[in-house]
Amino acid sequence: MRIAIFLDNINYKELNDGLKTILLFDVDDYLVVAVGQQLLLIYNFSYLITWLLGKRVEKVYMTGSDEVIKKAIEHSGVITVEPLSKIKDNPLLKSLELPID
Repeated sequence: MRIAIFLDNINYKELNDGLKTILLFDVDDYLVVAVGQQLLLIYNFSYLITWLLGKRVEKVYMTGSDEVIKKAIEHSGVITVEPLSKIKDNPLLKSLELPID
């Protein structure tokens, strides 16, 4: 499973507002097999969803995501969205020192 963690807030009114930091993790049988970091400039909903699908992301953790963004991503049918605070429920990722509010 590929997991994306958005460290920056994404507001649907200000999608094209600077670079967003995203961490990518591949989790396989309780083992993190790959880690990556990317900076992304999000132009619109379609661009964000196309990027996530292109990266084969199945779960997204976001800080301060609003319902419009969450519903747009989940509408793809492949990706689920969770608040960043729920990362503590993932046994592999809970030990990461992320800026969780």
